[in-house]
Amino acid sequence: MNKFDYFKHCMLKEAYKAKAWVISAFSVTIGPGPTKTIFLSDLEREIDSLRLRRDDFGKVYFNDINTGAAVYLDDVEANVPAFNFKDVVSLKAGDTINLDHDVTTTYGAWLFNNIVLVYPFGAKIPYSANGYTIRELERLIEKRLTDNPAPGEEITTGDPRTLPIYVYEYVKYNEAAGSLTGFTQLCVPAATPYTLSIDPAILKRRDELLAQYKDQLQDPVIQARIGNELIAMDKAWNAQDPDKGFYYRDKSFNVVRKALFLFQGSESGFDRQGAFIPTSLDEGNTLEELPDLANAQRSGSYSRGAQTALGGEATKFNLRMFQNSQVVPGDCGSKLGKPVTVTKENVNHLVGSYVLKGGESILITDESATAYLDQEIELRSPLFCLAPDANFCSICVGDRVASTPDVLSTYAADIGSLFMLSSMKKMHGRALSTARLNINHVFR
Repeated sequence: MNKFDYFKHCMLKEAYKAKAWVISAFSVTIGPGPTKTIFLSDLEREIDSLRLRRDDFGKVYFNDINTGAAVYLDDVEANVPAFNFKDVVSLKAGDTINLDHDVTTTYGAWLFNNIVLVYPFGAKIPYSANGYTIRELERLIEKRLTDNPAPGEEITTGDPRTLPIYVYEYVKYNEAAGSLTGFTQLCVPAATPYTLSIDPAILKRRDELLAQYKDQLQDPVIQARIGNELIAMDKAWNAQDPDKGFYYRDKSFNVVRKALFLFQGSESGFDRQGAFIPTSLDEGNTLEELPDLANAQRSGSYSRGAQTALGGEATKFNLRMFQNSQVVPGDCGSKLGKPVTVTKENVNHLVGSYVLKGGESILITDESATAYLDQEIELRSPLFCLAPDANFCSICVGDRVASTPDVLSTYAADIGSLFMLSSMKKMHGRALSTARLNINHVFR
């Protein structure tokens, strides 16, 4: 049997549910391994038979479930993993139940699809050739998430991509997503020559920039300019790594690798900016630099330990303030709105809110939101709600908040949580960057 047909068969037989099968498929295991003699179900027995084993020569095989005979994978070399997460493969529509068109993908994405999408949702979320991020999946699920149906009332007919997603399916999705952490040693390349070093050409350019701006190094704008150029060079260099995948967040470059390999810059603490440190942690520090470094560490520790109390106080205050408030159904009739300039940064947050146009309140949907880009609109807001008894109407708060009418105090408490999070983050490294300000969005 060839490896593609074997993998396809294993996906249809739900072998991905067993961690032992995944490990056998994507790594080199030694020998046939133990064979279970007691099985909880026929599925467990079949999956165990599909687990890849190796003979004395390192060749890969599995056991035929009916005869127990060894079935070898003809196109797998000895003593190498049968599959690699990045190996490219072509799938046809129907090769997996949520795929309705031909696609070029990878074995890793195929496995991810079956664990995270097919297992909890069946065909309700379409296959993605490169997988989804958790944020992308949560957005898809949020729009369709529905309470569990009463017995016999689950909707199963129609286009699966428009069917509701039930809470019990979402619970299975969380279990599946959490299980992925068990495969990190198979697919996360934590250490490569690229992750452990820096291109000498980047350090040479750093020294040139430090010399060019030697009289302006205390200026944060200059520091950001130097950092941006060097970080861009470092990203381009790491992009050549054949085993890349460990660095996938901007913070990995803007904070971690910048301090480790490029330069440390100016630390600040207790309302005092320290001296500019032109060297990296990899190059070490001088005794003269230690006071500024220690001051920053003490400031971060104090902020995390003491300043978080301010956020905690605000959280408790808001909880008490709104503990008896609720969202009441209907429209309070307010004709006042909050002026908001719609930008690409905030347009998605407006979905579910209501805009005032010609004296009418119109719902902003996914489809209509982009029509308001670069416009100033009047948004219905709790600021002007006329609902009695410290309550708010469903139109002023918008559909998203109105869907949970009894937890307004929790939404209010989130404001204090942001204060607390800001203080806690001072314990960690922060990126220094600049952004272009559109003054029309700030001052009206």
